[in-house]
Amino acid sequence: MEFCKLRSNFYLHDIEVKDEQMFYGENGKGIGYYNADFPRKFDLMQLLVPPALQKNFSITLMRINVLVPPHIDNGIKSTINIYLETGDCATNFYRFATDNPRTRQVGGQSDGFIYDDNDLIKTNSFNAKPYEAWLLDVTKPHSVKPGKDFKERTAIAISSTLCYDKVKFMLENRGLI
Repeated sequence: MEFCKLRSNFYLHDIEVKDEQMFYGENGKGIGYYNADFPRKFDLMQLLVPPALQKNFSITLMRINVLVPPHIDNGIKSTINIYLETGDCATNFYRFATDNPRTRQVGGQSDGFIYDDNDLIKTNSFNAKPYEAWLLDVTKPHSVKPGKDFKERTAIAISSTLCYDKVKFMLENRGLI
């Protein structure tokens, strides 16, 4: 499976958005990652990640303001998203229908790619609710499809260079999955 839900919800509030770290998209539409401060940020990292592995993780605020086509993420292998505003979005995962999928990149991407829908087969999806936490394998093609009243989807993204299976094992050992 390309994703799993954590057992607990995380009620994060009073988030102060700081400077933009990275933006993937075009003409102001896309995915932005921002430095952010919020109460108990340090405690959240301590709860989720053992101290010895924390150097492999970063915490940002992710904002999505557009349909996000099937893609793999740039520079990370897994992420724990704690959803704040969901925009009634579906996160869809895919497998390749061909050995040579067509790809393109948008501003900000280096090792991530956007895939042509016709080269993919949908495998799984989920619709997060506010404050739910989900672990995602972002090395697998995935998309974000907005609901009908979509304005923005926001989440605290705890992203990692560690592979999905290693992060899942870590969370299982901490009783969080």
